[in-house]
Amino acid sequence: MKERDIQLDCYRALIMMYIICVVHMVHWLGVGKEPVKSIVYFSMPIMFFISGAAISVSKSKKTILATVVNRAKRALVPFYVYALFSLIVLTYLTLVAVNDCNIFSYNLNDVIRVLVAHDIPQMTNNMPQGNPIYGKTLPHLWFIIVFLILSVTVPIQQKIIEKFHLSDHWYFALCILAFAIVQFLPRIFSLQEVFGYNLFLVAGMLYYKKLSKGKIALCGGVSLVVLVLCMVVGGMNFFPMVKNHYPPNTLYVAYTMFILSLLALFFSVVKVKNTWLVDFWNKKGYSLYLYQNFAFFIVAPLKTYIAAHCQSAIITGILCFLLLLAVSTILVMMITPLEEPLTNMIYKIPFLNIDKRSKN
Repeated sequence: MKERDIQLDCYRALIMMYIICVVHMVHWLGVGKEPVKSIVYFSMPIMFFISGAAISVSKSKKTILATVVNRAKRALVPFYVYALFSLIVLTYLTLVAVNDCNIFSYNLNDVIRVLVAHDIPQMTNNMPQGNPIYGKTLPHLWFIIVFLILSVTVPIQQKIIEKFHLSDHWYFALCILAFAIVQFLPRIFSLQEVFGYNLFLVAGMLYYKKLSKGKIALCGGVSLVVLVLCMVVGGMNFFPMVKNHYPPNTLYVAYTMFILSLLALFFSVVKVKNTWLVDFWNKKGYSLYLYQNFAFFIVAPLKTYIAAHCQSAIITGILCFLLLLAVSTILVMMITPLEEPLTNMIYKIPFLNIDKRSKN
Protein backbone atom coordinates (compact mmCIF):
# COMPACT_ATOMS: atom_id res chain seq x y z
CA MET A 1 0.00 0.00 0.00
CA LYS A 2 1.46 3.32 -1.10
CA GLU A 3 1.59 6.24 1.28
CA ARG A 4 -0.13 9.45 0.23
CA ASP A 5 2.19 11.87 -1.55
CA ILE A 6 1.81 14.97 0.61
CA GLN A 7 4.06 17.07 -1.63
CA LEU A 8 1.83 16.30 -4.60
CA ASP A 9 -1.16 17.51 -2.58
CA CYS A 10 0.76 20.70 -1.85
CA TYR A 11 1.59 21.20 -5.51
CA ARG A 12 -2.10 20.82 -6.37
CA ALA A 13 -3.00 23.50 -3.82
CA LEU A 14 -0.29 25.89 -5.02
CA ILE A 15 -1.23 25.63 -8.68
CA MET A 16 -4.90 26.26 -7.81
CA MET A 17 -3.87 29.37 -5.85
CA TYR A 18 -1.79 30.44 -8.82
CA ILE A 19 -4.62 29.95 -11.33
CA ILE A 20 -7.23 31.86 -9.35
CA CYS A 21 -5.19 34.47 -7.53
CA VAL A 22 -2.55 35.22 -10.18
CA VAL A 23 -3.55 34.18 -13.71
CA HIS A 24 -7.22 35.08 -13.44
CA MET A 25 -6.43 38.15 -11.39
CA VAL A 26 -4.18 39.42 -14.19
CA HIS A 27 -6.63 38.63 -16.97
CA TRP A 28 -10.01 39.15 -15.32
CA LEU A 29 -9.23 42.16 -13.16
CA GLY A 30 -6.82 43.76 -15.61
CA VAL A 31 -3.93 43.78 -13.14
CA GLY A 32 -0.74 43.86 -15.20
CA LYS A 33 -0.07 44.24 -18.90
CA GLU A 34 2.15 42.52 -21.43
CA PRO A 35 4.58 40.80 -21.08
CA VAL A 36 3.18 39.76 -17.67
CA LYS A 37 -0.17 38.65 -19.14
CA SER A 38 1.59 36.16 -21.42
CA ILE A 39 4.35 35.02 -19.08
CA VAL A 40 1.89 33.88 -16.38
CA TYR A 41 -0.07 31.69 -18.84
CA PHE A 42 1.28 28.21 -18.05
CA SER A 43 -0.97 26.96 -15.26
CA MET A 44 -3.40 24.48 -16.84
CA PRO A 45 -0.72 22.16 -18.29
CA ILE A 46 0.78 22.00 -14.79
CA MET A 47 -2.63 21.03 -13.41
CA PHE A 48 -2.92 18.18 -15.90
CA PHE A 49 0.63 17.08 -15.10
CA ILE A 50 -0.31 16.90 -11.41
CA SER A 51 -3.42 14.88 -12.32
CA GLY A 52 -1.20 12.44 -14.21
CA ALA A 53 1.23 12.28 -11.32
CA ALA A 54 -1.65 11.47 -8.96
CA ILE A 55 -2.60 8.56 -11.22
CA SER A 56 0.98 7.27 -11.14
CA VAL A 57 1.02 7.11 -7.34
CA SER A 58 -2.52 5.73 -7.04
CA LYS A 59 -2.71 2.42 -5.17
CA SER A 60 -5.39 0.97 -7.45
CA LYS A 61 -6.34 0.85 -11.11
CA LYS A 62 -9.96 1.24 -12.20
CA THR A 63 -11.74 -0.29 -15.15
CA ILE A 64 -12.87 1.93 -17.99
CA LEU A 65 -16.50 1.85 -16.80
CA ALA A 66 -15.53 2.57 -13.19
CA THR A 67 -13.35 5.47 -14.37
CA VAL A 68 -16.17 6.94 -16.44
CA VAL A 69 -18.61 6.79 -13.52
CA ASN A 70 -16.14 7.97 -10.90
CA ARG A 71 -14.66 10.87 -12.82
CA ALA A 72 -17.92 12.04 -14.36
CA LYS A 73 -19.70 12.20 -11.04
CA ARG A 74 -16.77 13.77 -9.20
CA ALA A 75 -16.59 16.52 -11.80
CA LEU A 76 -20.23 16.93 -12.84
CA VAL A 77 -22.10 16.58 -9.55
CA PRO A 78 -20.25 19.49 -7.87
CA PHE A 79 -20.68 21.49 -11.08
CA TYR A 80 -24.44 20.97 -11.09
CA VAL A 81 -24.62 22.04 -7.45
CA TYR A 82 -22.59 25.13 -8.37
CA ALA A 83 -24.93 25.72 -11.32
CA LEU A 84 -27.91 25.53 -8.97
CA PHE A 85 -26.42 28.18 -6.68
CA SER A 86 -25.54 30.31 -9.71
CA LEU A 87 -29.04 30.12 -11.14
CA ILE A 88 -30.51 31.07 -7.76
CA VAL A 89 -28.23 34.12 -7.69
CA LEU A 90 -29.12 34.98 -11.29
CA THR A 91 -32.82 34.67 -10.52
CA TYR A 92 -32.44 37.07 -7.59
CA LEU A 93 -30.42 39.53 -9.71
CA THR A 94 -33.06 39.31 -12.42
CA LEU A 95 -35.89 40.08 -10.00
CA VAL A 96 -34.10 43.08 -8.48
CA ALA A 97 -32.94 44.27 -11.94
CA VAL A 98 -29.20 44.26 -11.25
CA ASN A 99 -26.93 44.96 -14.23
CA ASP A 100 -29.53 43.86 -16.78
CA CYS A 101 -29.46 40.20 -15.69
CA ASN A 102 -32.38 38.28 -17.18
CA ILE A 103 -32.35 34.56 -16.51
CA PHE A 104 -35.79 34.29 -18.11
CA SER A 105 -34.21 35.07 -21.47
CA TYR A 106 -32.42 31.70 -21.43
CA ASN A 107 -32.84 29.83 -24.70
CA LEU A 108 -32.22 26.18 -25.52
CA ASN A 109 -28.57 26.87 -26.30
CA ASP A 110 -28.07 28.44 -22.86
CA VAL A 111 -29.67 25.42 -21.18
CA ILE A 112 -27.43 23.02 -23.10
CA ARG A 113 -24.35 25.03 -22.14
CA VAL A 114 -25.26 24.56 -18.49
CA LEU A 115 -26.07 20.86 -18.85
CA VAL A 116 -22.77 20.04 -20.58
CA ALA A 117 -20.77 22.05 -18.03
CA HIS A 118 -19.66 24.61 -20.60
CA ASP A 119 -20.46 27.73 -18.61
CA ILE A 120 -23.22 29.60 -16.79
CA PRO A 121 -24.48 32.28 -19.22
CA GLN A 122 -24.82 35.82 -17.81
CA MET A 123 -22.88 35.03 -14.64
CA THR A 124 -20.50 37.94 -15.32
CA ASN A 125 -23.37 40.36 -15.82
CA ASN A 126 -23.30 40.77 -12.05
CA MET A 127 -19.74 42.10 -12.20
CA PRO A 128 -19.38 45.85 -11.51
CA GLN A 129 -19.70 47.87 -14.71
CA GLY A 130 -16.38 49.12 -16.00
CA ASN A 131 -14.64 45.91 -14.99
CA PRO A 132 -12.70 44.24 -17.86
CA ILE A 133 -14.86 41.11 -17.70
CA TYR A 134 -18.23 42.81 -17.35
CA GLY A 135 -20.81 41.32 -19.68
CA LYS A 136 -18.73 38.28 -20.70
CA THR A 137 -19.15 34.67 -19.67
CA LEU A 138 -16.34 33.45 -17.48
CA PRO A 139 -14.30 30.93 -19.49
CA HIS A 140 -12.98 29.02 -16.49
CA LEU A 141 -15.34 26.06 -16.94
CA TRP A 142 -13.92 25.00 -20.32
CA PHE A 143 -11.52 22.53 -18.72
CA ILE A 144 -14.23 20.29 -17.22
CA ILE A 145 -15.08 18.46 -20.45
CA VAL A 146 -11.41 18.16 -21.45
CA PHE A 147 -10.59 16.79 -17.99
CA LEU A 148 -13.42 14.26 -18.20
CA ILE A 149 -12.38 13.06 -21.65
CA LEU A 150 -8.74 12.65 -20.65
CA SER A 151 -9.68 10.94 -17.37
CA VAL A 152 -11.72 8.37 -19.27
CA THR A 153 -8.80 7.73 -21.65
CA VAL A 154 -6.39 6.92 -18.81
CA PRO A 155 -7.25 3.20 -18.45
CA ILE A 156 -7.34 2.93 -22.26
CA GLN A 157 -3.87 4.46 -22.55
CA GLN A 158 -2.58 2.21 -19.78
CA LYS A 159 -3.89 -0.85 -21.62
CA ILE A 160 -2.25 0.29 -24.85
CA ILE A 161 1.10 0.66 -23.08
CA GLU A 162 0.79 -2.80 -21.49
CA LYS A 163 -0.54 -4.61 -24.59
CA PHE A 164 2.16 -3.33 -26.94
CA HIS A 165 4.91 -3.33 -24.27
CA LEU A 166 5.75 0.30 -24.98
CA SER A 167 8.48 2.01 -23.01
CA ASP A 168 7.70 5.34 -21.36
CA HIS A 169 9.77 7.28 -23.89
CA TRP A 170 8.21 5.55 -26.90
CA TYR A 171 4.68 6.15 -25.71
CA PHE A 172 5.38 9.80 -24.89
CA ALA A 173 6.88 10.17 -28.38
CA LEU A 174 3.68 8.75 -29.85
CA CYS A 175 1.66 11.29 -27.85
CA ILE A 176 3.83 14.09 -29.24
CA LEU A 177 3.28 12.75 -32.75
CA ALA A 178 -0.49 12.60 -32.22
CA PHE A 179 -0.46 16.20 -30.97
CA ALA A 180 1.55 17.30 -34.01
CA ILE A 181 -0.92 15.62 -36.38
CA VAL A 182 -4.04 17.23 -34.87
CA GLN A 183 -2.46 20.66 -35.38
CA PHE A 184 -3.23 20.23 -39.08
CA LEU A 185 -6.80 19.04 -38.57
CA PRO A 186 -9.90 21.27 -38.49
CA ARG A 187 -10.89 22.61 -35.09
CA ILE A 188 -13.55 20.13 -34.00
CA PHE A 189 -14.97 20.37 -30.46
CA SER A 190 -11.96 20.12 -28.07
CA LEU A 191 -9.73 17.93 -30.25
CA GLN A 192 -6.62 20.11 -29.99
CA GLU A 193 -7.13 20.64 -26.26
CA VAL A 194 -7.48 16.91 -25.59
CA PHE A 195 -4.28 15.95 -27.42
CA GLY A 196 -2.39 19.00 -26.14
CA TYR A 197 -3.15 18.52 -22.47
CA ASN A 198 -2.78 14.77 -22.79
CA LEU A 199 0.95 15.39 -23.24
CA PHE A 200 1.12 16.77 -19.71
CA LEU A 201 -1.22 14.16 -18.25
CA VAL A 202 0.96 11.39 -19.72
CA ALA A 203 4.14 13.18 -18.63
CA GLY A 204 2.85 13.15 -15.06
CA MET A 205 1.84 9.48 -15.31
CA LEU A 206 5.14 8.31 -16.74
CA TYR A 207 7.80 10.62 -15.37
CA TYR A 208 6.75 11.98 -11.97
CA LYS A 209 9.70 11.39 -9.63
CA LYS A 210 11.36 9.15 -12.22
CA LEU A 211 13.70 11.54 -14.02
CA SER A 212 17.09 12.73 -12.82
CA LYS A 213 17.81 16.45 -12.58
CA GLY A 214 20.02 16.12 -15.64
CA LYS A 215 17.21 14.68 -17.75
CA ILE A 216 14.78 17.31 -16.48
CA ALA A 217 17.27 20.01 -17.45
CA LEU A 218 17.65 18.37 -20.88
CA CYS A 219 13.87 18.40 -21.33
CA GLY A 220 13.82 22.08 -20.41
CA GLY A 221 16.61 22.82 -22.87
CA VAL A 222 14.89 21.00 -25.72
CA SER A 223 11.61 22.78 -24.93
CA LEU A 224 13.38 26.14 -24.99
CA VAL A 225 14.96 25.35 -28.38
CA VAL A 226 11.55 24.35 -29.80
CA LEU A 227 10.06 27.55 -28.39
CA VAL A 228 12.71 29.69 -30.10
CA LEU A 229 12.29 27.80 -33.38
CA CYS A 230 8.53 28.36 -33.26
CA MET A 231 9.10 32.11 -33.08
CA VAL A 232 12.15 32.48 -35.36
CA VAL A 233 11.48 29.82 -38.01
CA GLY A 234 7.74 29.28 -37.61
CA GLY A 235 6.90 32.97 -37.33
CA MET A 236 4.70 32.37 -34.29
CA ASN A 237 4.14 35.21 -31.83
CA PHE A 238 4.70 34.73 -28.10
CA PHE A 239 2.48 37.73 -27.34
CA PRO A 240 -0.35 37.48 -26.57
CA MET A 241 -0.04 33.95 -25.19
CA VAL A 242 -3.82 33.60 -24.93
CA LYS A 243 -3.94 33.14 -28.73
CA ASN A 244 -1.54 30.20 -28.41
CA HIS A 245 -3.53 28.77 -25.52
CA TYR A 246 -6.95 28.41 -27.19
CA PRO A 247 -6.36 25.88 -28.63
CA PRO A 248 -2.87 24.93 -27.37
CA ASN A 249 -0.34 25.02 -30.20
CA THR A 250 3.30 23.95 -30.43
CA LEU A 251 4.60 27.23 -29.05
CA TYR A 252 2.35 27.02 -26.00
CA VAL A 253 3.25 23.39 -25.32
CA ALA A 254 6.98 24.14 -25.66
CA TYR A 255 6.72 27.15 -23.33
CA THR A 256 4.73 25.34 -20.66
CA MET A 257 7.00 22.28 -20.88
CA PHE A 258 9.96 24.61 -20.31
CA ILE A 259 8.26 26.15 -17.26
CA LEU A 260 7.33 22.67 -16.00
CA SER A 261 11.00 21.66 -16.21
CA LEU A 262 12.06 24.72 -14.22
CA LEU A 263 9.44 24.01 -11.57
CA ALA A 264 10.47 20.35 -11.38
CA LEU A 265 14.08 21.39 -10.74
CA PHE A 266 13.00 23.97 -8.17
CA PHE A 267 10.73 21.64 -6.21
CA SER A 268 13.27 18.84 -6.31
CA VAL A 269 15.20 21.01 -3.86
CA VAL A 270 12.51 23.08 -2.13
CA LYS A 271 9.81 21.28 -0.13
CA VAL A 272 6.40 22.82 0.50
CA LYS A 273 5.04 22.87 4.03
CA ASN A 274 1.53 21.46 4.30
CA THR A 275 -0.06 24.28 6.29
CA TRP A 276 -3.77 24.56 7.09
CA LEU A 277 -4.30 26.93 4.16
CA VAL A 278 -2.43 24.68 1.71
CA ASP A 279 -4.36 21.64 2.92
CA PHE A 280 -7.67 23.49 2.55
CA TRP A 281 -6.88 24.56 -1.03
CA ASN A 282 -5.89 21.01 -1.87
CA LYS A 283 -9.05 19.42 -0.49
CA LYS A 284 -11.42 22.15 -1.69
CA GLY A 285 -9.58 23.02 -4.89
CA TYR A 286 -12.41 22.13 -7.25
CA SER A 287 -14.98 24.10 -5.26
CA LEU A 288 -12.61 27.05 -5.08
CA TYR A 289 -12.22 26.88 -8.84
CA LEU A 290 -15.96 26.64 -9.52
CA TYR A 291 -17.05 29.46 -7.22
CA GLN A 292 -14.22 31.86 -8.02
CA ASN A 293 -16.48 34.15 -10.06
CA PHE A 294 -18.30 35.03 -6.83
CA ALA A 295 -14.96 35.88 -5.22
CA PHE A 296 -14.08 38.10 -8.19
CA PHE A 297 -17.44 39.84 -7.88
CA ILE A 298 -16.46 40.82 -4.33
CA VAL A 299 -12.83 41.73 -5.08
CA ALA A 300 -13.43 43.61 -8.37
CA PRO A 301 -14.69 46.89 -6.81
CA LEU A 302 -11.93 46.67 -4.20
CA LYS A 303 -9.38 46.37 -7.00
CA THR A 304 -10.86 49.46 -8.65
CA TYR A 305 -10.51 51.38 -5.39
CA ILE A 306 -6.95 50.18 -4.82
CA ALA A 307 -5.87 50.98 -8.38
CA ALA A 308 -7.32 54.49 -8.05
CA HIS A 309 -5.29 55.17 -4.91
CA CYS A 310 -2.12 53.24 -5.70
CA GLN A 311 0.29 54.07 -8.51
CA SER A 312 2.22 50.81 -8.24
CA ALA A 313 0.91 47.91 -10.30
CA ILE A 314 3.05 45.54 -8.20
CA ILE A 315 1.47 46.65 -4.93
CA THR A 316 -1.99 46.52 -6.52
CA GLY A 317 -1.29 42.98 -7.69
CA ILE A 318 -0.05 41.85 -4.28
CA LEU A 319 -3.08 43.31 -2.50
CA CYS A 320 -5.50 41.76 -5.03
CA PHE A 321 -3.71 38.40 -4.67
CA LEU A 322 -4.15 38.49 -0.90
CA LEU A 323 -7.77 39.61 -1.22
CA LEU A 324 -8.62 36.83 -3.66
CA LEU A 325 -6.86 34.28 -1.48
CA ALA A 326 -8.77 35.39 1.63
CA VAL A 327 -12.17 35.94 -0.02
CA SER A 328 -12.04 32.64 -1.97
CA THR A 329 -11.14 30.72 1.19
CA ILE A 330 -13.84 32.32 3.33
CA LEU A 331 -16.45 32.01 0.56
CA VAL A 332 -15.92 28.26 0.11
CA MET A 333 -15.85 27.75 3.88
CA MET A 334 -19.31 29.35 3.95
CA ILE A 335 -20.58 27.40 0.92
CA THR A 336 -19.29 23.99 2.06
CA PRO A 337 -22.07 23.40 4.67
CA LEU A 338 -24.61 23.94 1.87
CA GLU A 339 -22.70 22.20 -0.91
CA GLU A 340 -21.64 18.98 0.82
CA PRO A 341 -25.12 17.79 1.92
CA LEU A 342 -26.35 18.15 -1.67
CA THR A 343 -23.39 16.35 -3.23
CA ASN A 344 -23.43 13.61 -0.58
CA MET A 345 -27.15 13.06 -1.14
CA ILE A 346 -26.53 12.59 -4.87
CA TYR A 347 -23.53 10.31 -4.27
CA LYS A 348 -25.75 7.99 -2.20
CA ILE A 349 -28.13 7.30 -5.06
CA PRO A 350 -27.80 3.51 -5.60
CA PHE A 351 -27.69 3.85 -9.38
CA LEU A 352 -24.54 5.96 -9.13
CA ASN A 353 -22.83 3.53 -6.76
CA ILE A 354 -20.68 6.27 -5.34
CA ASP A 355 -19.85 6.65 -1.67
CA LYS A 356 -17.78 9.11 0.26
CA ARG A 357 -14.60 7.17 -0.34
CA SER A 358 -14.78 7.89 -4.07
CA LYS A 359 -14.32 11.57 -3.29
CA ASN A 360 -10.95 11.06 -1.62
